[in-house]
Amino acid sequence: MTTSSTFTATDGDAYEQTMGRWSRRLAEPFLDFAGGVDGDCLDLGCGTGSLAAAILRRRPGTRLVGLDFSPVYVAHAQARPDTAGVEFKVGDACDLPFSDRSFDRVLCLLVLHFVPRATDAIAEMRRVTRPGGVAAATVWDTRGGMVAH
Repeated sequence: MTTSSTFTATDGDAYEQTMGRWSRRLAEPFLDFAGGVDGDCLDLGCGTGSLAAAILRRRPGTRLVGLDFSPVYVAHAQARPDTAGVEFKVGDACDLPFSDRSFDRVLCLLVLHFVPRATDAIAEMRRVTRPGGVAAATVWDTRGGMVAH
């Protein structure tokens, strides 16, 4: 069986210094694109919690679950003071531990390109999104030879 992630997570602080800065910058425009944060939300591939924090800034008290493949990142996200109240879990984007139609919004920020079976993850996003809800994702545009620095 193919693994569900190709990203090696070692340290939440190190991630914040390299890739996390892009998550912080993209979170607000992504939420605008996804149409806001009404209702129950799933932050799929929550990483160190940047999108979760942005969601709570927009809608304090919303029911929000963050799920990530990496226990290291989940622990980092849980320790953030600006994500208090978020239910963080370790899990697989290709086999979500939620019932059908569990969320009004399923949001996935800069994650799917690290999931070899991204079509399975997208199917899972659709499965757990309520009718009339929103499943939205953003990924790096690597067609032009993306350079991360």
